[in-house]
Amino acid sequence: MFRLALRRSRLEIGSPTASPVGPTRARLGIVAAVMVTLLLLGALAFVYWKTRPLNEQAVVEISSHLRVLKELEARWDTILLRATTDTERGYESAVNLVPTVGKTLRALQQSATRLQTATLREKLPDMIGAFQEKNAVTVSFLSEANFVSTNLPEVQQWFTEYLSALRTTRQVDATTQQSLLNLDRIATQAAADLSAFVIDGSVERANSINSALNGIGEAQPDYTTPRLTSARDSLVKLGREVVGRKQLAVELLKVVSDSTAGRELDQVIVGFEAELRAAATEQQFYRTVLIWYAAALLGLLAFAGWRLAQSYRLLNRANDALQDVNESLDRRVTERTQELSSALAELQLSETQLIQSEKMSSLGQMVAGVAHEINTPLAYVKNNLGMVDDRLGSLVDLVEHFDRLLRMLQSTDTPEDQLRDQFSRVDRDLEALRNRNTLGELALLVQDGLHGIDRIAEIVLNLKDFSRLDRLKVQVFDVNHGIESTLLLARHLLKNAEVRKVFGTLPPVVCAASQVNQVFLNLITNAAQAIEERGPGKGLITLTTKAVGHSVMIEVRDNGKGIPPDVLPRIFDPFFTTKETGKGTGLGLSISFKIIDQHKGKILVHSRVGEGTTFTVLLPASQPSAVADAPEDAASDGQSPADPVAAPVSAAQAGVDSPRTPTALPTS
Repeated sequence: MFRLALRRSRLEIGSPTASPVGPTRARLGIVAAVMVTLLLLGALAFVYWKTRPLNEQAVVEISSHLRVLKELEARWDTILLRATTDTERGYESAVNLVPTVGKTLRALQQSATRLQTATLREKLPDMIGAFQEKNAVTVSFLSEANFVSTNLPEVQQWFTEYLSALRTTRQVDATTQQSLLNLDRIATQAAADLSAFVIDGSVERANSINSALNGIGEAQPDYTTPRLTSARDSLVKLGREVVGRKQLAVELLKVVSDSTAGRELDQVIVGFEAELRAAATEQQFYRTVLIWYAAALLGLLAFAGWRLAQSYRLLNRANDALQDVNESLDRRVTERTQELSSALAELQLSETQLIQSEKMSSLGQMVAGVAHEINTPLAYVKNNLGMVDDRLGSLVDLVEHFDRLLRMLQSTDTPEDQLRDQFSRVDRDLEALRNRNTLGELALLVQDGLHGIDRIAEIVLNLKDFSRLDRLKVQVFDVNHGIESTLLLARHLLKNAEVRKVFGTLPPVVCAASQVNQVFLNLITNAAQAIEERGPGKGLITLTTKAVGHSVMIEVRDNGKGIPPDVLPRIFDPFFTTKETGKGTGLGLSISFKIIDQHKGKILVHSRVGEGTTFTVLLPASQPSAVADAPEDAASDGQSPADPVAAPVSAAQAGVDSPRTPTALPTS
């Protein structure tokens, strides 16, 4: 590994024409060294993992629990037999056996989760299930045995009561005497068999007792007394139940005795001990391997240290050579940077000139449109003022004649004939004024002049709304109103086209109004130019606005000649144009794309040759809080007004070094 690093250093300070094979081999050597190191560390981790000891606490706990279960299993049948003979101490020991076994099984399961071996995974669940089943059968056995031991004294009392009732019954005749003797014998024998049956639980005694109880229950002679009847019924009912429960206890005890829990416990103990011995042997083996492996690693580490010391001396000499090379490279980089800076300055100057050319082109179009729109109202205002000036002469003459008449009336020595002549002259002038309707014409001319002035003021207002010279760069903007202002300024371009407006109710948009208006003007101008070849009255431009989710959509559609598929991907590239030389700079759509992108929006295009083109602009709608906080007064911030002709995009922002590909809308 160190030899490869040194070789790489020598190659780096070699001649500039050296083959790249050396660095490639050095990289491959480093990768190989890293892989070998990882392999050695992995082997060390594996050997160390193999030497880890088992969980000694879990081993001790599991061994202890298995030993306890083995002791309980060995004494299980004996404890249950004592429960049937010794109703006090024997039954108490049997009752304590069940929770002890359950507690030991739960502790064994918990300890086994901390020590996963093959025997514990495979055989322990079956063994625990067998012990749990045996425990459940033992509980049932204890319940039956407890019932028998509890109710046996009562059955014996009923036997005594029944025999006493038989022996005190009045003897009527010899037949009755014989029946009483037979019943007395049967009851006495059944009582003796019951005491023996409780101990040995034989099937023959059970059958004998049940037969005797059946005989006693079926015997109902005429001499029956209430005492005898009560004793007989209670004896038969309780005796049969005790015998049946005793038989069930005997069967349950046999099930307990035949349980496989003991054999499965032995298998678990044997397998677990064998695994412990195998694990100890394996640990001892891997400990030996670990010792030798550690010794080998120490030797390798010593060799690596020796090689490192040699490499360090060689690298010091290589570093001195590299320092000289770096100083030479710094000089070359400085010279190259100066050359690139000069080239960049020239490129930025050329780009600025082209953008200014596009601005001047847009300014020329706008000035021509505004001049055309202002010229018409200005012409008839001038004409009306000329007519007013012409009518004012007759009014001035009439006023002078009235003034002269007033002076003549005020004078006391004015001759009658002069006064009469002056009255006639004033009357003729008034009659001529009435006949010509001079005052009405003057009123109409003044109204027309005011209308023309209002028209000019409207054009100026729309121009101001278009450029937003008196507003901040970013503000609340009404898209529909902006399109209306743009249409008014571009009216001279739309003489040969029908404009159809489909405006929807839109939320406000916070944006740079002049920049967005410039985008509208560029798109409408392109649409008007695309339909010029169709002739007057055949072109149609449809302007559609609507709210789409959290965005405002503006669609400009024309039925012009369309854009060819090979041209469509390049329309947003800076300086790309299909117009003749001198008629366009190719920056209109590029600047529009940049403006919409800076507003976090999108501009999409779909076109078919011969059918027309559709440009779709998506602008994010403003949230209510953004609308409330949007600036309205330019004077509050002191920022410079926006450019009314073209968006203020610098040479770097225009994106001359990253051509864009337009996003096409899905075809319908």
